[in-house]
Amino acid sequence: MSMQEQEQLQRRRQRALVEITRVTHRGGHPVFSSFDVTSISGQRYRVEIRSLRELHNSCTCPDYRTNLLGTCKHIEGVLLFLKKSLRKRWTEFTQQGPTVTQIYLQYAQEINVRVSRPLPRSQKVRALLDRYFDPEGVLQG
Repeated sequence: MSMQEQEQLQRRRQRALVEITRVTHRGGHPVFSSFDVTSISGQRYRVEIRSLRELHNSCTCPDYRTNLLGTCKHIEGVLLFLKKSLRKRWTEFTQQGPTVTQIYLQYAQEINVRVSRPLPRSQKVRALLDRYFDPEGVLQG
């Protein structure tokens, strides 16, 4: 990540501290799930958390779709909320990943179609996904 991108990421983290007024958990897993995020403007967006270590999360806001950073103030706000609320379990969850398989668009330096791990138990589905996605989970071709 370039210095300029790091500065943009830091700006979004700072804005998350000030501008996010509410985070509502909407999924079954305590971390790898969906969250509704409300900002001081009153706008509400849906955030999907897939990773605590990599930029694999997503948000329905326009900034996420256009900034190509792979994050936004809403995602950063959820991550801050989780870090604060999980405290001692934060490190444990950073070593984990999602518990379900998802195919999604990743908006980062390049826009990619990705699959999240773990792969399904079904050998047929696993073979199909392996045929189209590389070991890093990026759609091939």
